[in-house]
Amino acid sequence: MNHLEGLTKTVTPFAHFDIFHCLNREQSFPTRAGQVDLSDYRHLMQPRLDELFQVEIPIKLEIENFKFVNTFLEVISYWKLGDPISKLKTQTKLTEMIIMILQTYVKVDNLQVTSPQSLHWITSYFSFHLGEPLSVSDMAQRAHLSISRFNEIFKMQYGTTPYQYLLNMRVSHACELLINTNLTQEKIASYCGFSDIHHFSKVFKKKVGVAPGEYQQKEC
Repeated sequence: MNHLEGLTKTVTPFAHFDIFHCLNREQSFPTRAGQVDLSDYRHLMQPRLDELFQVEIPIKLEIENFKFVNTFLEVISYWKLGDPISKLKTQTKLTEMIIMILQTYVKVDNLQVTSPQSLHWITSYFSFHLGEPLSVSDMAQRAHLSISRFNEIFKMQYGTTPYQYLLNMRVSHACELLINTNLTQEKIASYCGFSDIHHFSKVFKKKVGVAPGEYQQKEC
């Protein structure tokens, strides 16, 4: 709990709380002046509440509800007490505030979404779209997550990045087609989602250790 002091003599109560759990929270830091490129720190960025349901929640809330204001004042009073029970009450009241925000801006239809913490569907999605160009942005949007949060959860569940997992699936399928079909390498490259045969050969050799043609001769 802190205070923000303005130009007048008023003191505004201010509370910071994280809605989502972040494993790397202790490494996070406020952005510094002129620091606009945060690509190296995506793993530290908190996901946004509005990304969960893909709706726009404004920075300045327009909630005409006295209960919301009163609940926030209760948060402040409980937190100042500092004892364990008051802290639990603080968390409960903050949860109530989040629910009030969602009830104001989220339509009921949007609540029927897949849990953002579950990515068990992703391997089937990869298999079904293996021959298509897939981006991490598309995957994150389908999972109703920010790109950084999607990457974090994916790596926790599968031990690697979405890109490398998809690449391994494509190479594995290519191995199967090379052994069990008479398809040309151009067709196999296309079916497995590679942009062209040169890209296919380069990635295949890097992953398997030999060129596609050599692998086919060796295994057949």
